[in-house]
Amino acid sequence: MVTEELLYPRVHPAPMETCGAVANMDKVTGKLTIWTTTQAPHAHRTLYAIVAGLPEHKIQVISPDIGGGFGNKVGIYPGYVCAIVGSIVTGAPVKWVEDRSENLMSTSFARDYHMKGSIAASAMTASVVQLFTGTPSSHTVQAPQLDVSQPQWVPVRSRTTRR
Repeated sequence: MVTEELLYPRVHPAPMETCGAVANMDKVTGKLTIWTTTQAPHAHRTLYAIVAGLPEHKIQVISPDIGGGFGNKVGIYPGYVCAIVGSIVTGAPVKWVEDRSENLMSTSFARDYHMKGSIAASAMTASVVQLFTGTPSSHTVQAPQLDVSQPQWVPVRSRTTRR
C-alpha cells in the first residue's frame, strides 16, 4: 500500500476582469436592467428582487462572457447592490467597477485542501485492489452582514475496495 499526503493551500482568485455592474432603472416601465460580471445571474436576480422590492420578472440581469471568474463572481458583492439602489434613487444608470486593489481586498478566498490518498495493488493480478481518498477542505462561509468570513471544514471521503 502506498500513501501520499498533499496540502493545497488557500488560494485567492484573481480574474483579469474585476467585478463590475451597470444598473438602469426605467421609471416608466418599472423595469430594472443590470449588466454585471456575475457567474450566477439567476441567483442574483432573486436577491435583487428582494432588495429592490421588485418582482423578478421586472428585473433583467445580463451577464456577458466574462472569461475566467474562478468561482469568485458567484457571490453578491455590495457594489452590485449599491449600483442598483443608486439607479433606483436617481432614476439614471449607475456604473460600479472595482479596481484591482478593491478586488483583492473584497473578494472571498477559495478553499484549501488537505488531501490524503492510499492505493493498494496486487502484483499477482496487476490490478488496483483498494483505493482511499480523503479531502477535508476549508470552504469559506461568508457572513456579509457581520463583515466576516469563517472557514468551515467539510470532510469528503471515499473508499473503493475490489476483491
